[in-house]
Amino acid sequence: MNELNPLENKPAGLRPITPKPKHRGHEMVSETVGEYDRLRGQLKEGESINLVCLVGGSSFDVFMVGTHDDFLEIRAKDEMGDWHVIMTPVEQVSFDIIISKKISAEPPRETRFNPIEEARKKVSPKF
Repeated sequence: MNELNPLENKPAGLRPITPKPKHRGHEMVSETVGEYDRLRGQLKEGESINLVCLVGGSSFDVFMVGTHDDFLEIRAKDEMGDWHVIMTPVEQVSFDIIISKKISAEPPRETRFNPIEEARKKVSPKF
C-alpha cells in the first residue's frame, strides 16, 4: 500500500524535482566583467579604468578571474606589485570599477574571465 506524505499529498518515496542551483561565482563575475567591458568602451580621452577587488581587508588590482561554483580564483597584484592567486568564497569578495584620470599612455587592459575548468586546460600566465 502506498502511503501519502501528509505535507505534499504525494507518495512518500517521491521527492519533488529541485532546480539546479545557480553558480553564484559565475553570475557575479560575468556581471562585473560585463560592466567593466561596457564602461571601458565608453572611456573618454584622458580617462583610465581599473578593476579592483577587496578581500580580507586588502585591495588587489585584478588581472584574471575564474569561477568554480560559489568560489572565485582571482589573479591580482597588490599595492607593492606582488602577484597573488586568491581563492575565496563569493561572500568574501567585492569588486570596484574605478574610472580616473589617465596617468600613462597604455590602453586599458583586458581583464580575463574564464571558468576555472576552462582556465586549467590553458597555460597559466607567468607571474
